[in-house]
Amino acid sequence: MTYLFASQLNATTNEMLWCAILGLTAQYLYHMIDHSRYATDYQFLKSEVLFRVPQVYDFDVGHLTPAGFKTTVLNKTGLTKEGSKNVGRNPLGSFEHYRIVPLYDYRFYMYRHWSIYEAMAKSPYIVSHVSYWRGRNDLIELLAKIGLRKADGESPYKSIQVESRTNFHDKIPLYHASFGIPQLYFETFCKYQPMEVNAADVVYCVTSILSKCDPSINQQTFESLAPNQQTPNYDEYYRKKSSDQLKLNFWEGYDAICDSETFKRIIQNALDTEDFIIQQAIDVWQKNKISKTTSLRYCFLEDASPILMNPHSLSLLLNILVNMSKTFSKNSKHTQKPMIMVAHDSHSPAYLVVGWHPDPAKKMYVERRKAMEDSFTSPLLAC
Repeated sequence: MTYLFASQLNATTNEMLWCAILGLTAQYLYHMIDHSRYATDYQFLKSEVLFRVPQVYDFDVGHLTPAGFKTTVLNKTGLTKEGSKNVGRNPLGSFEHYRIVPLYDYRFYMYRHWSIYEAMAKSPYIVSHVSYWRGRNDLIELLAKIGLRKADGESPYKSIQVESRTNFHDKIPLYHASFGIPQLYFETFCKYQPMEVNAADVVYCVTSILSKCDPSINQQTFESLAPNQQTPNYDEYYRKKSSDQLKLNFWEGYDAICDSETFKRIIQNALDTEDFIIQQAIDVWQKNKISKTTSLRYCFLEDASPILMNPHSLSLLLNILVNMSKTFSKNSKHTQKPMIMVAHDSHSPAYLVVGWHPDPAKKMYVERRKAMEDSFTSPLLAC
């Protein structure tokens, strides 16, 4: 919305356009908008990118390629394979031009910074379609059919030989649908700042750092403080320390949007957070921790990790479980019921509640949610 207003005033910049791209990407990755809305808004931002950036058109691959940059190109199937297209030297150096590029990309989780196997196994989209928690046989079989050696599949993506990468990119379009993965690619953008970063990777890193918690914020630490350092009570101490942590997280995430060094520094945090959330989803599903009533489904996480005491992280876990139930539940009636997830950490005085409803505008849902919130005597954060 901010970018639309700025464009009407002819006051847009490349950084503002990049922020708009990240905002749209985040909405799509975290299920705030559907694919049709994303496709419409993507085309608008793509036209803005192509208008701002001088392009060299490559008729062989059918893709707009900024001069002098390595990019992802389209093959004959309309899908992607990684390549390098040196169309000449960049005449404007490393200024703002030639920096944002539209492209197709995989729906794997930060595969450029992980191994292909882990990026697929820890991708919320893939987990929602491939039952890999039953021994991960599906993913192993898929990679075997592609011809990717186990050592390559488990090695960091950047260390895989070019020949193996090319073979992977060429063959995976032939098999992914038969393994229950309907959409392997989506349209997105990358940016050079100066290293190449993908919009989805930046979104994952920034949201993970915003969700970062400080494990030292607990009752034990509070009680060990000297009297002159203590607040009147633990609740006030918890709120103040949590607020300070949020401010630190915000500025680190803000820096990562346009600063390559900050981005690289927080990559591992994003990978660790995603690994933890996926493992939690598998644990909840395998141990059948989701209870059912006639009108809804719910899951209560007692002594939850501090990572889950954050609205975004808990909502991400909930969305993964909702999508898993749509794909794998034998009883389709259950998949249409609202789902509520409650998390409580013994070190926190609050309960965190997130919910999903197939039709969130329904009056009955709104009334029941308000009644539930009013029934809590402890501090409650509902999302």
